[in-house]
Amino acid sequence: MKKLLLGLTFFFAGFAALNGASEQTPPNPPTVRLVLLLTVDQARYDYLERFRPAFQGGLKQLLEGGVHFSNAHQSHAITNTGPGHVALSSGRFPGRTGIISNQWFDRSSQDYLYCVEDSDSAVIAHRPNAATSEGRSPANLTVTALPDWLKQHSPESKAFTVSLKDRAAILLGGKTADTAYWLDARSAQFVTSRYYRKGYPGWVAAFRKRKIPESYFGKTWDALPGSVRHYDSMGIRLLDHGAFAHGFPHFFGGLALEPGPSFYGAFLNSPFVDGYMTEFVKALIENERLGGGESVDYLGLSYSALDLVGHDYGPNSPEVLDTVLRLDQTLGDLLRFVDKRVGLDRVAIVFGSDHGVVPLPEYQRSKGSPGMRTGLDEIVCFQRAGRKLQERFGEGPWFVASGYLDYQALGKHNLKRQEVEEALSDWLEDCPSVEKVWIRSELEKPASDAPGNPFAELYRRSFHPERSPDLFVQFKEYHLNMLSPGTGHGTPYPYDSHVPLLFLLPGAKPKTVSHRVRTVDVAPTLAAWLGIEMPPDLDGVDLSRYIF
Repeated sequence: MKKLLLGLTFFFAGFAALNGASEQTPPNPPTVRLVLLLTVDQARYDYLERFRPAFQGGLKQLLEGGVHFSNAHQSHAITNTGPGHVALSSGRFPGRTGIISNQWFDRSSQDYLYCVEDSDSAVIAHRPNAATSEGRSPANLTVTALPDWLKQHSPESKAFTVSLKDRAAILLGGKTADTAYWLDARSAQFVTSRYYRKGYPGWVAAFRKRKIPESYFGKTWDALPGSVRHYDSMGIRLLDHGAFAHGFPHFFGGLALEPGPSFYGAFLNSPFVDGYMTEFVKALIENERLGGGESVDYLGLSYSALDLVGHDYGPNSPEVLDTVLRLDQTLGDLLRFVDKRVGLDRVAIVFGSDHGVVPLPEYQRSKGSPGMRTGLDEIVCFQRAGRKLQERFGEGPWFVASGYLDYQALGKHNLKRQEVEEALSDWLEDCPSVEKVWIRSELEKPASDAPGNPFAELYRRSFHPERSPDLFVQFKEYHLNMLSPGTGHGTPYPYDSHVPLLFLLPGAKPKTVSHRVRTVDVAPTLAAWLGIEMPPDLDGVDLSRYIF
C-alpha cells in the first residue's frame, strides 16, 4: 500500500506539472479579511449562459465583476455532492480524499457508510433529542483542506461553513473548521455536532426563535412575475409525463393545521430555503465577527435548493428557472450585507458548483435528441448477466453489496477476482444502455494502460483502493439510470461535469477565460494568492496567471 500511495503521489505531482502550474508569483493581495467560497449544488454551467439575461442580483454582479472561467469541470467520474465539494475545498481528486461518493460499502463493518457519518460525534440541536440524523463529522476525510491550511498559517483565523446538507457543510470545512452548520430535515432548524462544539450556541437558538420557515405556512410557491416571457429563449418547456401533478403554484406539505415534518420537508425542497440560509449566514457573520479581525477568516457556503428542485423537475423546467432567479436575488442580498459588514474590497470570493445534472429524457425526446431512462430491456439484461455468473462459476451469492464482490466466496471457489470481473464486464457491456464497465483490476493499473479512452483517468480519480467497488458501470451518454420520475447526476459527461467557476478577487479585472480548468484548482489558487503554505501533493494547480 505504501508503494502504491507513493507511486500515486509522484504520478499526480507529474500530472500537475504537465498541466501548467503557474511559475510566476501571484501579486500580493490587498488587505483581505474574509475568504468566501460560494457553491451552488447542481448548478450546471449552462444556467449562467441561458438565464443570464434575467439576472439582476448577485449572479449578475459576479459575472460582470469577476474572472469567469467558462470551461471549468469537475475532473472525476462520480459527480456527486460529497466528491464535488471535497474537490473544491481540498485541491485533490476525490479518490485521494477517501470521499469517493455520498456513501460506499464498508467491508470491515459489512454495511454502507455515509460520507460524513461518525457515531462518536452526536448531532446538537436547538432542543435536546430534536435532531433526526446520527453523528456527523469529517472523520472519513483522509486529507486536509483550504480552511485547515489557513488556520495552520494563522491560528487566529476563523473557519465556518453552512449548508442545507450536512455533507456539503462538513466537507467544505476540512478537518479543523470552528463549526459546520446544516439543516435538520424534520424540523428545519440549524444543527451541528459535538465534533465542533460541546453545546448549542446561544445566538443560533435565538435565530431559531425568528421562525422563518413557519412564516411560509399557509403560503404557496408561485413563479416570479414576468418569468414566463423567458421560457422560449431560455429553453424552458412544460412537460407532463405523469411525473408532476401540476405546475405553479406549489404547496408546502399536506393537510395540516400547524407546521410539522411534512411541511418542513417541503419547505426545504423549495427555493425559499436559500433565503432562510442567507439570513442565518448574516447572523453568523455578525455573532462570530467574521472578517472583523486582523487575520483572514473563511466562510464556506453551499446553497442546495437548486439540487432538490432540479432532481424533481429537471434542468429545463420553470421550477429550475424560478429557483435560479431567486438565488440571484438571494446572492445579491448576501453580497450587499458582506459589503456593509466587511467591505467587498476586503473579501476574496469564489463561486462554483459540485456537479451538474442529466437532462430529462422526456425533454430530450421532445426536441428530437437522444435520451432514455432505465427500463425493461436494461433490467432484464442485467439480471441475465447475473444468471450467466451463476451458470459459469456456480451458485452465489457473489456480492456483498452492489458492485462489491464477495472475496470469501471467490476464495472458496479458488477463483481470481480479475477473472470474475472480466466475465461480468463482458456480459454487462452487451446491454444496450452500457458504454463500458470499469473493473478494479483495470483501475489499479497506470493510466497508460488505457490509451485513447478519455474516461479512464476520470474513473481512476474516483477510485479508492479500500472503499471503491470492484465494478463501475458507465452508462451511455444521455441515459438516465433511474426508474422514478425526475432526474439525477453522477456521470462523467459534460452535463454533469461542466460547472460554473468565477473568482472575484480584489485587484483582479473582470474577464472571461476559456482555458479548460478544474475545480481542484480552486484551493491551491486561493492558497497561493494568500501566501498560505499548502501540501505538496495537490492535484490542482495555481490559476493566478489567468486571473491577474
